[in-house]
Amino acid sequence: MNPFIRRLSTHGMMALVAVALSVVFVSSAQAERTMARLRQADGKVLDMTSIRFADDQRVTGVSTEGTVDLSARDILSIEFNPSDRRPSRDPALLIGGGEVLHGKLKATENDTIEVANDFCGTATIPLTAIEGILLGERVTGKAKTVLIDRIRHIPRQADAILLANGDVLEGTVTKFGPEEWEIDRDGKPREVATKLLRGVALDKNLLEYKPSNDFHAQLTLADGSVIKARELLAKDGTLEVHTLIGPVIKLTWSTVGNPGLARIDYRNGRVVFLSDIDPIETVTKSFLDDRAPPKKDENVAGGTLRLAGKTYSKGVGVRSYTRLDYDAASFERFLATVGIDDAASDEASLEFRVLLDDKVAFDSKEMTTATDPKLVDLPIGSAKKLSLEVDYARRGDIDDLADWCDARLIRPADKK
Repeated sequence: MNPFIRRLSTHGMMALVAVALSVVFVSSAQAERTMARLRQADGKVLDMTSIRFADDQRVTGVSTEGTVDLSARDILSIEFNPSDRRPSRDPALLIGGGEVLHGKLKATENDTIEVANDFCGTATIPLTAIEGILLGERVTGKAKTVLIDRIRHIPRQADAILLANGDVLEGTVTKFGPEEWEIDRDGKPREVATKLLRGVALDKNLLEYKPSNDFHAQLTLADGSVIKARELLAKDGTLEVHTLIGPVIKLTWSTVGNPGLARIDYRNGRVVFLSDIDPIETVTKSFLDDRAPPKKDENVAGGTLRLAGKTYSKGVGVRSYTRLDYDAASFERFLATVGIDDAASDEASLEFRVLLDDKVAFDSKEMTTATDPKLVDLPIGSAKKLSLEVDYARRGDIDDLADWCDARLIRPADKK
């Protein structure tokens, strides 16, 4: 029997259970207070004082400009103002596909892990859906993001335990805390106290959960948890979130309580992120003939996209020189935030250009790590081809980690 299946019991996998999340939204009776910022697909921003979700995939409410009634496909994101927003110091499950769920962890006898989250109660997740486990409760901010990157991407042929001193133990994890972990290394079990760990990276060969990009929305909770949903349904005063991983989350609202929902990012409407599609052509010309291929939703080194301290879940990371060509014939607008990734050294220098049918429509000029990120917002017009170009600057290719963050094409309002 596969050792992974025998880690916790011999009973096999247990089905996912539904969890309930109670989220409180500010009511329209508090219209003087902005409760959320809604960004439309065309870039317009509305400060909302109330929001309701209709059963026909529409979002209605009141903004500081008046009544709002929008189809979900016309919305890029809704960012709420939860009163209990705080970075979690709890452990976290790193779920395949970039999802994260914070909470108190408890291993079960069915090759699953229970997560007791402050905002969504208890969820039961199978080990075959988990890439790794974050355990460093003292790790915060940028260091936490770096640690998550390391857990997700550390080279390994089996499970790996990451110790606080930087060492890595590779083998098969046979005991999942809470006070001690055990890893079997060639038939020699070794126990390690949880306080000495920073994280656990599970064997990628056993990862079965691989969500596609064809999902409806991504939800971010106030503690930093990230959950992807295939569908959002309004039912009997609740918003049912049918997650990709299985549980159904029910969002309710009233005039009291603490909101647990921080953000909704919509997908598959008028907005098409470039990291969800393939370019029609890719050209790379490395300065030292060491070509690094573009990365989707990561910087070119394989880490989280980050500009000036802000992280981005969507985007494309490249090195100079790189040109990416996309079919733009059915779109009306291109938007992105560009800059040198925070992981680059101070020697990095490069130049971003956007071309429409091979004519330059945007030129960032030389950018370094001291240059603020720049917003690109261009009408496509009659152009058929969009080209994203990153070129060398005066220092050549020295740690040139170039990010096209939130790079997206916008369809016309009358097209799906």
